[in-house]
Amino acid sequence: INDDTWDVASHHLVVPAVVAEQISRDLKESVPLQLLPELLFCSRTQAESLYRDGVIEPLLDKDEESGIGRIAFARRTIQAFLKCIEALPLLETVRADEFVDLTTGAKKTGRSTGAIVEGILTGSVKAVRLSGEVGLVRVRVSVGDITALRLEVDRPPTKASTG
Repeated sequence: INDDTWDVASHHLVVPAVVAEQISRDLKESVPLQLLPELLFCSRTQAESLYRDGVIEPLLDKDEESGIGRIAFARRTIQAFLKCIEALPLLETVRADEFVDLTTGAKKTGRSTGAIVEGILTGSVKAVRLSGEVGLVRVRVSVGDITALRLEVDRPPTKASTG
């Protein structure tokens, strides 16, 4: 089901039974945006940033024109995200001059949590995980890598990029 199918009458839309069953399960088990911080062990602001920056795609989203609607996520999407976090190298302790938490990283770079986590997921930002419950509160990012992110933001546009 994609944007092109909105023009098709709903009773004419045919999907494989397996897909319909998965969509039904996802809807039944969906998690509203308000509960995302609890499941990801992060702040509300961080959860909203992950949504806004497209790091975690919603199952249900607000209508773009009216802004009305419920934002909810498939539980399996959240679980897949947490598996990515769980896959980060585990360290018992980290030195503050080498790694910082996501909040400090966002403050130092002027970037959103979503942008930093996107960097972690793509491998452009080195990150580790402290032992304990898997969640964003345990993630630490490389000071060197976030310094590079800050420089990208602070760097003035070049002649080539402006036109």
